[in-house]
Amino acid sequence: PFLREIGDWTINETIAWTLTVSAQDPDNPKDLIFQASNLPPGASFDPATRMLYWTPNRGQAGVYPGIHFEVTDGVFSDTQDITVTVAPVGHAPVLASVGDVIARPDVEMSFQISAFDPDSGDTLFYSADHLPSGAVFDADARTFTWTPTNRQLGVHSGVMFAVTDGRWTDFEYISVDVNDDIDPYEAWWLEHFTENQRNDPAISGDEADPDGDGSPNRDEFEADTLPLNADSILRVTDAIPTAQGLEIRWQGGINAIQYLERRISLNTGGEGWSVLYIVHPPTLAIENFLDETSGESTLFYRIRAQRP
Repeated sequence: PFLREIGDWTINETIAWTLTVSAQDPDNPKDLIFQASNLPPGASFDPATRMLYWTPNRGQAGVYPGIHFEVTDGVFSDTQDITVTVAPVGHAPVLASVGDVIARPDVEMSFQISAFDPDSGDTLFYSADHLPSGAVFDADARTFTWTPTNRQLGVHSGVMFAVTDGRWTDFEYISVDVNDDIDPYEAWWLEHFTENQRNDPAISGDEADPDGDGSPNRDEFEADTLPLNADSILRVTDAIPTAQGLEIRWQGGINAIQYLERRISLNTGGEGWSVLYIVHPPTLAIENFLDETSGESTLFYRIRAQRP
């Protein structure tokens, strides 16, 4: 008897694989006996059906040489050795939920998408399609930016965001509702929380502080800071003495009016807060003001924000 050519194989992890061997015998093909040996861990061979069964587990990627097959009629035999290469199967990246958003005409809206990839070392590529006219997606920064006009009122559906590792892709279609009759806080709330987060008052409630920075969501809205990023908070960062006075530096959001205020006492009966400087949006990530009248007395400064 002689075995028909089997050849080497390349298969994938976690995917069931079967191989049937066959042989010819000019004398009596019904008397043939098939055997297999040196099988990879987890593989099995059924002599009756002449089939090899194997589902490589995750982590079994590699090269398995010398898998041995034999056929015999009890007197003569024929053999073949083959090599099976198991290719690793990666995980698909998972795009973080974006959700439908609401925009206001003549007001810039901007948000960043993100994804998680269980396979370390993969490079992720982001893209967007079916964008409204005038909208821009920066793939490197993963940021969608758009300032809709009054002529673009209505729902813009089918906006797609996608992430790929070069083999697997995850994507989401969303709608952008351009509405000039919406509460600004609701628009901010819809922009910054996913649908699941909106259903959890401990995360998206007015007085909730999901990032633990001491600023509840309602205050984060007024300051236009990010409610899920503890580094994004309205606060004075530095007070630097100079030859000309005291330089006050602070950080905050972009789309709120910022008031730098000062007072000489924190006692309730003392002088109230006085406005030193006003910054109108769009504001910088870090602002500063030189107080040339600071003198030698003890002073207190604060930064306050208000939506325009």
